[in-house]
Amino acid sequence: MPRKPRNINVSQFYHVLVQGIKKEFIFDKEIFIKEYLNLLFFHQKNLDINIMAYCIMNNHAHILINTENILNLEILMKKVNQKFAQYYNFKEDRVGHVFRNRYLSEPIEDRKHLLNCLAYIHNNPVKANIVKNCSEYKYSSYNDYLLKKGIATDENIKLLFGSANNYIEEFQFIHNKNTYFLDVDLDSQNILLEELKKIEKEKSIKIKKILEKKEEKNRLIKYLKQINSPKKITAKDIAKILKMTEKQVIYTLSKK
Repeated sequence: MPRKPRNINVSQFYHVLVQGIKKEFIFDKEIFIKEYLNLLFFHQKNLDINIMAYCIMNNHAHILINTENILNLEILMKKVNQKFAQYYNFKEDRVGHVFRNRYLSEPIEDRKHLLNCLAYIHNNPVKANIVKNCSEYKYSSYNDYLLKKGIATDENIKLLFGSANNYIEEFQFIHNKNTYFLDVDLDSQNILLEELKKIEKEKSIKIKKILEKKEEKNRLIKYLKQINSPKKITAKDIAKILKMTEKQVIYTLSKK
């Protein structure tokens, strides 16, 4: 087994998910998969970002990203998704939104979480019954790590495993485990939870603190109701996530 990895700042790792609007197959042609990957790797260069892993499925994509600045992640995803949407609409002779939302992301909590996330991303085609083994799928970074090529640079391998030597045994071991991460079938509670996490990160304040102040709490409730989401956000949804009564939320929303 590889030596124990050195300590890392796990807050610098993010699991990112993008999905086609109304779950449309936006990556069902190889030209679209290659274009999206080209955009990711092109724009990462100037943003101090490492693309650590990826898997492109028919209607969604999972990406593992390493960056010291969360703003760089936002810039990257905005540029990539905008450029891809333009390309996709031109090629398909269509107009309108291409993605279900901007993107979803979750921070990596610890070393175990990081390696499980890597395995989850590569196992997507297996769980979807597209292939029997990760190595059979063309559009993920699994074979790069298995064969130490492409995305599997010494830097990326060291960030994940602590050493660029003798990591294969651990790599194969983690891919045989069953894990759950950020998924494509998000319900309204998951959508709201992701939004609350984003607010806490951007404002550097806990939601609990916001709820302690009446005016800020009211603004938060109204903001959540206006979220542009693939699933309708109801007063009941907001009440549940904020641990309030539905009547309290409805009353707040009715006030100007």
